[in-house]
Amino acid sequence: MTPEQKLASKLVNYLDRLKLLYNNSRSKYSANDLRCTLVAAPGNTLRSYLLFFEMVISTVTQESWWKAHYNEYQPNELNRSALDNLDKKMKFMFLVSVFSQIANEFRKLVSHLSPGVCDNGNAKFKAIYDHILCKLNLRHYIHLYDLFREIRNSIHRDGFYFSKTLLNKSISWKLIEYKLIHGKAVDFLTHDLTLELYGDLIESLEHILNHDLLKRPTTME
Repeated sequence: MTPEQKLASKLVNYLDRLKLLYNNSRSKYSANDLRCTLVAAPGNTLRSYLLFFEMVISTVTQESWWKAHYNEYQPNELNRSALDNLDKKMKFMFLVSVFSQIANEFRKLVSHLSPGVCDNGNAKFKAIYDHILCKLNLRHYIHLYDLFREIRNSIHRDGFYFSKTLLNKSISWKLIEYKLIHGKAVDFLTHDLTLELYGDLIESLEHILNHDLLKRPTTME
């Protein structure tokens, strides 16, 4: 199995977990209910990520594809550079998209859990997920969301980390320290790490949706 096939297999597993969450919620609530949309939107993006890997597997990883399109069995230096750039863009794009979709749903969720707090869902996102995760006794996931947030913010600067205080930052998650250096590229993000973080994010959603506070309301839209 190639590295790309292994990554695609992980994505299939994650999609199965999200589908289980969605079907469980959909059996009780409408499709527009927050408990459904919280997993539906990121699930659609992960499916796009899977299609990306499946396209990679059947195209640029195959010598026959390069021969048919460029009359060469391997990409030349210019195309290798373009592939490296595409790889970088895709890692950031899918991670940012998934996290942004969850952020949108969290802004609605906080108003259901604690009406009036966090400026009715209009506060900075860190304040919102800090409140939600603490209220649901899931505060150990805060560092995970911190890491996602900093990576997401770097996309606005072409993958570079810039701090308003000009200081570096370290975020520890699962006993690994991720260092964000002011003015430097966020170079630790690989597809493997992206998928590992997706798995942790899905785990947090599983705990959120199974919490008693989210089971009580008949409608959350």
